[in-house]
Amino acid sequence: MLIAAIAAICIFCWFAVRTQIGSMLVELTPPTYAGAAEVANAAMSLAPLDPRPKWLASMSLRQSFTPEDTERSVQLLEEAVRSSPNDYRIWTELGRGYEQSE
Repeated sequence: MLIAAIAAICIFCWFAVRTQIGSMLVELTPPTYAGAAEVANAAMSLAPLDPRPKWLASMSLRQSFTPEDTERSVQLLEEAVRSSPNDYRIWTELGRGYEQSE
C-alpha cells in the first residue's frame, strides 16, 4: 500500500511539475539561440497547453525568412492565441507574423 501511495505521489508530481519545467525552458532560451527550435519542441511536449513554447518556436522559425517557415510561424502563433486569448504580446506577434507573411 505504501509503495502504491509513493508511486501515485511521484506520478502526480511529474504531471504537476512538467508544465513548469516547460515554462522554465522557454524563459531561459532566447529566440536567437541556435537550438531554440529544439528547446521549444521539448517545452511543447512538456507543457502542451502553455502558449509560450509555441511563441518560442514561432520566433525561431520566423528568423529563417522562408515562406514555409513564416506560414508555420503564423500557425503556431494562432495556436498560442487560442491558448491565451488575453495576452496582448502574443496578439502583437501574430500581427507581425501576418504582416511578414502577406
